[in-house]
Amino acid sequence: MATRSWILALDPTDSELEASLVKEGYKIDRKYSENIADLENNLARAKGILVRSRVRLNKAILGKAVNLKWIGRLGAGLENIDVNFALKNGISCLNAAEGNQNSLAEHTLGILLNLAHRISLSNSEVRSGKWRRKENIGWEIKGSTIGIIGFGPMGASFASILQSMGVNIIAHDKYLKDFSPSYVQEVDLQTLQSQSDIISIHLPLSQENINFINGPFLDKCKKLKILLNTSRGKILNTKDALNNLLENKINALGLDVIDLESNSLELERNDLHSYNELINHPRVILTPHIGGWSQQSFPRMGSVLLKKIREVDSLM
Repeated sequence: MATRSWILALDPTDSELEASLVKEGYKIDRKYSENIADLENNLARAKGILVRSRVRLNKAILGKAVNLKWIGRLGAGLENIDVNFALKNGISCLNAAEGNQNSLAEHTLGILLNLAHRISLSNSEVRSGKWRRKENIGWEIKGSTIGIIGFGPMGASFASILQSMGVNIIAHDKYLKDFSPSYVQEVDLQTLQSQSDIISIHLPLSQENINFINGPFLDKCKKLKILLNTSRGKILNTKDALNNLLENKINALGLDVIDLESNSLELERNDLHSYNELINHPRVILTPHIGGWSQQSFPRMGSVLLKKIREVDSLM
């Protein structure tokens, strides 16, 4: 098969994805740790770029990729890519949200049930020699109203997994209309705020959504018991959410992300010191941005991305 051109791989993605692209005639520049500023020649010859979160592909970088036709991100969000510039210059921006949406949905449900039934808290007490039954009575989510903000692949998958739980599911998405399946009621944001016992955030990160869930937003959520964020940390004002918890305005807070995360979605141990009160609170669960990561999701994301790359190539 004739060589199609070069792909610049800026992060490790999925070995089967890369192997399949090589079989289809691509050559791959594997630059998993190099500084993007040192890769001008590689950028100039790349027809495609594979990326996760290490590198921010801004206008200045993309302007050097004169032969670029597509960018494939092994993940859901595209916030590390200047999508507007890319699209204006005929560059397709591809993600793989369909590949890790189930992992994210299961993880979100796991956090929710853990908080509602005080599983991690009571387990830690048993490990310290305490056998406290009355103090650790759970709260069933059956019969509650769960509000989902953002109904892309992640929000939709979380709704799907909730179907058998006997809950009332409502959803709001500013950018979609007539999006909800029969088991989900489409509502405006104000209705979601006023009716939800549980709110789960599934928004993409954008300038518009930074600090979207904050103190004034939460003040309108009079019934809210449990707040979940498994999307992006900067969408939720973590300190405002913690204050609501400390004032017993909400009962529990479940996070897979935090607003301290860098653009690469990484955190150093020292970064967490300022959030000790949050981390050590008994009614908080915080996991290190692993909701979409599972043994199955990585190869599945690779397959999803490969299919989308093939579709783009077929149009050229």
